[in-house]
Amino acid sequence: MRSSIVAILLCCQFINVAAAAVGHRDAIRPERGEPVDAVSKFRSPDALIFDAELTKLAPESDISNALEAQSEYFLDRFREATKEQFGKAVEKSRLLNKKRIGEASAKPPAKRSPRIYGKSQLPADFLEPGMIPAAEYPTRPADPADGIDVVEVETDTSFRSTATEQKVTDLPEATVTRVQAVDSEVGFDGKNTMSKRMSTDETVESASKSDAKKVTKTSKNSFAAAFEICPDFEGVVRGTGTVKFYSQTTINTGRQLAALTTDFTVDFRVTAYVNDDAEMTHFDLKGTAIEKTLGFDRARRLDLITSTNGVTDGTRSAFIQFENNTPPRSVESEFGGKRSVSAELGNGTSKPLPTNTSADNLRLDQASRLASEAFVIDLDLLMRSSISRWQNYECVTVKCTAPKTSLMPNESVDVAAVSVSNLDQSKFNAKLNGTGTRSVTPEVQDAKPSAIYSLTAPDKEKATLIVKSVSRRGIGLEVLEIPVEESKKKPPVKKGPPPPKATVPIWTGTVKAVRTYKNFERGKADGRLLRQLRNVESTYNIEILLTGDRDLSGGIVNNFIGNARAGYVKEETRERLYASGRMSCNSSIIESPETQKNILTYRGDSSGRVNVAVAINGSIAHIDFSPLPLQAAFTHAYIYETACPSYNNVNTKTVRSEHLIDVTESGFEVDFSIDPSAANVLTGSKTVTESDGSETTYTWNLSRV
Repeated sequence: MRSSIVAILLCCQFINVAAAAVGHRDAIRPERGEPVDAVSKFRSPDALIFDAELTKLAPESDISNALEAQSEYFLDRFREATKEQFGKAVEKSRLLNKKRIGEASAKPPAKRSPRIYGKSQLPADFLEPGMIPAAEYPTRPADPADGIDVVEVETDTSFRSTATEQKVTDLPEATVTRVQAVDSEVGFDGKNTMSKRMSTDETVESASKSDAKKVTKTSKNSFAAAFEICPDFEGVVRGTGTVKFYSQTTINTGRQLAALTTDFTVDFRVTAYVNDDAEMTHFDLKGTAIEKTLGFDRARRLDLITSTNGVTDGTRSAFIQFENNTPPRSVESEFGGKRSVSAELGNGTSKPLPTNTSADNLRLDQASRLASEAFVIDLDLLMRSSISRWQNYECVTVKCTAPKTSLMPNESVDVAAVSVSNLDQSKFNAKLNGTGTRSVTPEVQDAKPSAIYSLTAPDKEKATLIVKSVSRRGIGLEVLEIPVEESKKKPPVKKGPPPPKATVPIWTGTVKAVRTYKNFERGKADGRLLRQLRNVESTYNIEILLTGDRDLSGGIVNNFIGNARAGYVKEETRERLYASGRMSCNSSIIESPETQKNILTYRGDSSGRVNVAVAINGSIAHIDFSPLPLQAAFTHAYIYETACPSYNNVNTKTVRSEHLIDVTESGFEVDFSIDPSAANVLTGSKTVTESDGSETTYTWNLSRV
């Protein structure tokens, strides 16, 4: 099997392609359970030479296939011994997350009405069928009777397993010694990322019995993938990964020595997107492939090898990209049940450097295909785990608050429900579905971010409200139970005289305010700095619905209570343009201009109650109110643009703050002229320029009775 693969790859070395496009849809269909299986057919340039030299030492043996069988059997036994590793790590991360969420909710203490929780009242069919919470660990069966010595190490956040094996094969012409080690680890960063890595280390030495010649190959392959558990506020889940193939063939004739080295690395970045139904719609994958070869030129000069098939010493690289790839999912099977479909990469593109040769691009394309195939196997497992967790209530908490700790039979009470992210403790918009023991209205609501349910108690026992939240941040579930008191007969209450009618009119209607701020600055240029710009734009909007109630707590009779919703968006862009200068790019010096961009983005929303003061003095009306307290999520994007793609790729990134930023706004007030004869209805709009240069547009539609 190995010899046929070698022959195919040797032929492929001579195919002339200018720039190979990477198309992986047919290749990425993993049927075996580990990345090392996906690259079992990979042969680096020096490994091809090793196979040829091994055939020269033992021409009559089938040692290549024997070595491959030994390696696969060793890995099979290791997988069988460690198949519970991933499930254990997932369970440990759940426990750590529960502890972290508990600590986060305790700082600062939340001001809520007393609640009684319980899960016993869930309807039997409430939980929809879907992916099981604990993702299955894919393995191939091995003979449990043939044991393997595995060393396991458990830490607070990870499970690691290692094993080694040594085999000596005595042939008539040579002695072949194979030493192999494997290292596997699954971990949790304590915040929001699960990771999985595996590395194999193998050394095969063939020593001739007729002379002093030795041929040795050292192979080091490693596969690492990391993926976030919970989506962020935009419904984005990110991941990273690295696949490395390192191989070195050493030829020792007793008088001459040559070491041929191939070092191939692909670094991956994953961006996955979740819709408002908590489903992953697609994901994008980008990678940087780098190949380094050393020792081929010297071995050719010493006549230790006759051909390198176009391989020379040096460094080559290419950028690969796959967009709109299909995530793992469950589909209807032909027999009417559910079956799982693995993640699939669509057609990709490859952008090699112009200095690469056709043979270089062919090797990079082939190795990139295998590296992507290997990476997607681990990524598929991590994605399945994350999807299962955010769809099974681990990423979102629904908080329900009621003004009472007990109810009378058939009594109704308003319950506020809001969705809270377990990742950053922020409140967000979601679709809510409410059910209960008797009457819950309205059942389906769009919470922005909170919603109000009217819950009617039954005749006895408990009033139960079950609220399910669905959004791009995941699915959450909460059960609120309020005891129902036994009804008691009360003596009739004598009715007194009716209260006097209020002498102050009551205002109802809506008040809106949109405050925008724009500022553009051009900094001073200096030296290589040709241009320096800073642009800031922000919008704070608030909409208030007056309920018809007054707040008399401060002794002010024209303060009217309103239910308010507020949103805030701010983007600050900083840009610097530098003239051309010398810079390092892939071990070369190039001349290139450089642009550095920093984009700071703040987003947040809030809801609550505010007091709106409405006053009329002759032909002048006055409205004022305070802004809602609001916290915003913060992201900082660093973008580099030069003529060196690898430099741009390494330095371009987006950082998301784990903490929310308090947004402070000054108060809102506006005066406007009215017709005193029609002072019971106020309708209009006015734009006011504030002292800091911002503009606020007020819109009001009020009436009084």
